[in-house]
Amino acid sequence: MENSNDEIDLGHLVRTVWRGKWLIALALVLFGVLGFLYATKIAERVYVASATVSIENNPSQATNLEALVGGLSSEQPSLNTEIYLIKSRQLLRRLVVAEDLIGDPEFNPLLAEVSPYSIVGLRNSVLGAPVTEDYTQEDLIRIAVDRLRTRLTVSNPRQSLVFEISVSTGFAEKSTALANALARTYINDQLLYKEEQSDEAIRFLENRTLELQNELNNAELAVKDFAAGIELVSPEALIAKNRQVKELRDRLTALDATIEQRRIRVEMFQNFDLENATAADVAELDSPVLSRTFITLAEDIDDRARFIDLHTLEAGRAQSDLTQSEAQKASLETAIAYLEDEVTNESRDLLTLQQLQRESEATGEIYGYFLTRLKEAEVQQGTQQPDARLLSAAVEPLLPSRPRVMILTFIIGGLGAVLVAGVILLREMNKNGIRTASDLQCLTSQPILGQIPMAPIKKRDKLLSFLKSKSNTPFSEAVRNLRTSLLLANSKVEPCVILMTSSVPSEGKTTTSIALAHSLAGMGKSVLLMEGDIRKNTLGQYFDRLEAKSVEKPEIMTFADNKITVNALGFDVMLGVQTEANAADYLSSQAFKNLIDEARENYDHVIIDAPPVLPVTDARIIGQQADAVLLAVAWDATQSVVVEAGLGEISNSGLNLTGLILTRIDGKKARSYGGPTRYGSYYGEYSKSYN
Repeated sequence: MENSNDEIDLGHLVRTVWRGKWLIALALVLFGVLGFLYATKIAERVYVASATVSIENNPSQATNLEALVGGLSSEQPSLNTEIYLIKSRQLLRRLVVAEDLIGDPEFNPLLAEVSPYSIVGLRNSVLGAPVTEDYTQEDLIRIAVDRLRTRLTVSNPRQSLVFEISVSTGFAEKSTALANALARTYINDQLLYKEEQSDEAIRFLENRTLELQNELNNAELAVKDFAAGIELVSPEALIAKNRQVKELRDRLTALDATIEQRRIRVEMFQNFDLENATAADVAELDSPVLSRTFITLAEDIDDRARFIDLHTLEAGRAQSDLTQSEAQKASLETAIAYLEDEVTNESRDLLTLQQLQRESEATGEIYGYFLTRLKEAEVQQGTQQPDARLLSAAVEPLLPSRPRVMILTFIIGGLGAVLVAGVILLREMNKNGIRTASDLQCLTSQPILGQIPMAPIKKRDKLLSFLKSKSNTPFSEAVRNLRTSLLLANSKVEPCVILMTSSVPSEGKTTTSIALAHSLAGMGKSVLLMEGDIRKNTLGQYFDRLEAKSVEKPEIMTFADNKITVNALGFDVMLGVQTEANAADYLSSQAFKNLIDEARENYDHVIIDAPPVLPVTDARIIGQQADAVLLAVAWDATQSVVVEAGLGEISNSGLNLTGLILTRIDGKKARSYGGPTRYGSYYGEYSKSYN
């Protein structure tokens, strides 16, 4: 029975598997034999041969032309790329064609023979062989490449520049030949690739060198033509002109100051007022002659006329000086503008010339570089070396790599054992039977009065002789425990009428009823065992020499008419009567109640073996007359839902269940289930003292 929570009882799982140990062992042996036969007789032999290729990180070359034929990088991405190159379809196609693998049955489906023991062979034998497809030559090559890729393994050991090329086929010689051939094809492919690279590089360098040569010639002609068409003598002359422009600008600045002074003096002469002039005003004119003459103006009128003449003369001189300075300024400005134009033009021409010269020089350098590379490539042509070399050729294997007979035998045997163990666990999970008293009590919340093992008899009519001759057995002891629990269930009054029933048939209630009657009789009690299942008269199958008496009117049946004394066991038996009346009607009649009352007066205990509560209502009717109601539950057979349904029927009928009895316990199996009571240990170890 499963636990009420979600926890997994590992001990229970182990015990469940242990119970099926012989089946598991048998499956282990059978599947192991099948695995051995498959590995030795049916499985295809596979031989693996490996060739080792080493990568040269810095191969020696005739010239240092890294851009053309540089060595393979040792970085992991580069190594992974080489692995994919080895497994590429282009490389494998070369190998397929070179080795003519389309003529090999392993690589050509049209030539392959199907084993009758293979999956394809079995399918063909059942469904018939499929229609052979028509393949073109290219299709066969493609199929051969696909099959070769599935049989090819390329690995790169960590921290190394080594590749292991492994090929697996059904023949050792073929695997060795293909592994070595693929290694050689890979190395030759590197050499071919480098030669193609070299040819392509030479063609590119030749075209590019010719283009650069033409560009260089055009650049040099452009420099010469431009230099011939300009007036620039030299950069030094341009520097001298710049210096001359600066000197002229300095002179123009000084001349501007002089012109300003002379303009002020002219304005002073123009604004001079002789009538109101003072000596200070005359002194500002900066003319000694006018200053001396101005002193004598008051004494002599002729001096006044002479002063005016001198003033006019000095004013003319000042105006003449101003006009001369302004003319010099205009001349300087014209010269400066002319020189600046010359400097600007010559500077622009110089820059253009220098740019053309630089372009010519740069084109010359590039041309020289490409010319050098072209010569190197021409020298390099025909001297290329592959980046890889064959470090170790494949050696023909002596034994097949697959199948590994012992490993395959153990694996298939183990799978068989696991499969059987899984079936056992699955069956255990689906078998929702009750195996321990604690499980039954947890399910029903009812007291468990007894746990009865299976009686060691093969037929029902052997029960009486067993009870008589084997009193000291685990079965008898379990019945005594049941007897004690029943009598102590009610501390005040011992039950007289005891109803024994179950949820469904075949739960051991009749066997338990007979054994309980025998046990109560052993205490000196007067006991009557009454058949409650008058539909089937099951009790009579245990008493094959006793016959029930026919009663035409069961409503007036008495013990004097129908009871039978079993002297060997010490109790009386009342078997079912042959009547045409309905069982439920008869059990509900006053006559049956009178019969029970009479039984109470004549016996200490009356045990009624009633039919199951789920199929019919008889037990619930009889239970109305009973002092104790016992429900038998078959060990590991009756499911939980059946027990709950039976208890529900009893509860709905207003009956008070005295307790449950776990019956038909298999001691050997119970030992593996364990639990609080440990049936196996209890009934096994303790019973060793019984004879």
